[in-house]
Amino acid sequence: MTINMNQILAKQGKWFFVIAFVVISFSASSVFASPPAPTPMCQISGVIKSVEFKEAYDEACLKEPYGCPTDMELNHPARYFFDVSINSVSHVSGDTSFNTCQNIYSVGKVQKIFINKDKVKSGDIFSVNQKIDGIVRSFWGASFDSYTLGTITQPQPVKLTISGYVVSGGDTTPQGLFDAPRKFVYKIKTDTGSIIDVTYTAYPPSPVGDQERKKIRLSFHAGSVLIGDYLQARGSFAKSANVLTVADEGDYIETSQKSQPPEKPIIPPVKENVVLTIKSSSEISAMLVEQKQLKAVDDIELSSDEQQYTVRGYHDAKFLFFIPVSVKVELKINAVNGNIEQVKKSWWAFLVRY
Repeated sequence: MTINMNQILAKQGKWFFVIAFVVISFSASSVFASPPAPTPMCQISGVIKSVEFKEAYDEACLKEPYGCPTDMELNHPARYFFDVSINSVSHVSGDTSFNTCQNIYSVGKVQKIFINKDKVKSGDIFSVNQKIDGIVRSFWGASFDSYTLGTITQPQPVKLTISGYVVSGGDTTPQGLFDAPRKFVYKIKTDTGSIIDVTYTAYPPSPVGDQERKKIRLSFHAGSVLIGDYLQARGSFAKSANVLTVADEGDYIETSQKSQPPEKPIIPPVKENVVLTIKSSSEISAMLVEQKQLKAVDDIELSSDEQQYTVRGYHDAKFLFFIPVSVKVELKINAVNGNIEQVKKSWWAFLVRY
């Protein structure tokens, strides 16, 4: 059997180029990750619920020897961030096989959308409850490519009927004003235990005053509202101010004598004589490095209930057993005993050896 050396060398050469291509591709960066999935460009219309401005900044990992992951934005320009309540959405352009505009920007929900400062039109000021329309794309988060601002809409008060006991209040009209409308404000402890201000205006005799008085019904068992009275009222409730205003047609205030129920005694809960010691963040960080769970800790955050730490950092590894890389790792650590409760790594971590 004759062996053709040229054929053998040709085959070996092909494998050499394949291996070289893989090595060069994966060694170009110390940290790998998949880029964001493609998303379509969408037209949205909504109302701004909050506004926040952030100055430009760069990710801290740019200054680190291990570099940065490729699945994150590294240089953040100055931006305005909005919480936008989505009223309508439509597709403008782009592939929708992976995701649709309706899925990304659900009508009726609040979506976080930003706009770079250099795209803000001269003289524009963003305000809460302001309408905004624009073209939105999503790559490192949802952002406006272009936008148009509308009018600022004030939330409309809702009609509400409440009942409860008068705890304080009275005439709030400044002294020295005679034959002028007088404004009364009463603080009511409702049957549900909440505190609401109830207000109405008493008008002196006049054509306008007579017309205003006809709109509402006032029925006070003692001739006026007294502290301790049981009060029922219907009016327009402004949630932001926590005020019920009795002023429109059909609104009313009624008072009566009704004994207040006795206050229920507050029985403090019995606490067991157990003191849990929370480990400090520095102690957790040192423990993870000592146990070689992480090469370095970049960020550590304690949960609001102080029961768990979220630790983010990197671990040295070798891709395909010989290419040095850094793997991004996120750990959930029990704040009391230091046990590792959850580990998250990059999707390609199964290809590396620690």
